[in-house]
Amino acid sequence: MYRRYFGHLFSIFFLCFNTLYAKEVVILIHGLGRHASSMKHIKNKLVNEDLDIYSLEYESRLQNFNENVREIQKKIQSLPLSKDKKISFIGHSLGGLIAMKILSELPSERRGLCITLGSPFYGSPVLEFLKTIPSVNNFYGPIFNELAYFDADSAFESDVHPVCLVGKECPIYLNVFGWLFMNKERYHDCLVGVNSASYKKAQSITLVKTHHNGLLFDEKSLAFIQDQLQVLQKKEAT
Repeated sequence: MYRRYFGHLFSIFFLCFNTLYAKEVVILIHGLGRHASSMKHIKNKLVNEDLDIYSLEYESRLQNFNENVREIQKKIQSLPLSKDKKISFIGHSLGGLIAMKILSELPSERRGLCITLGSPFYGSPVLEFLKTIPSVNNFYGPIFNELAYFDADSAFESDVHPVCLVGKECPIYLNVFGWLFMNKERYHDCLVGVNSASYKKAQSITLVKTHHNGLLFDEKSLAFIQDQLQVLQKKEAT
């Protein structure tokens, strides 16, 4: 009897302690056709910060946008998160759009920071072309068509203001290919144009001289992400 009584007391104490001193939660979401391991440089950069970091794996291919969102939401629900802590997201490409959608559906008091890396808020001419190739289109499935013509203004109803990190430089060996399809935009990251990756309601837009995948490991990109989360931690601590 006493053992059970003290066991309940300990559980209550642990719950209160965890609620008061829980770390800031940051969820990493990879892009289309990639894996959680593609976010390893970001995770390693933040390893010494006082954060609970979760890099989530999901199918990404062969599902539409909403199916990808629901899959990530289920994974988040299974995480041991404090119910009163805000959740922040870092999403690369498609992952940034998924993060925006999930954040917009959270109660306002649980919305943390959202950092998007080269996310095609307003589509991509490169994807428009690639989806016309049957083998490519079949490999990626319905999400490919959605990303090619994505319109963030109609996709996100709530007021969520992300921090957009945008690549503006394509490697020389890909620049001719990029120019052919991105000629409407002078600056792009080989897959997504600067204007497309710059959400109109963003709280800030930062351009980096790197390509689409370079946003995942470029030193300036990593330092920027780290700085943004340090600012968030200081803000939440006051």
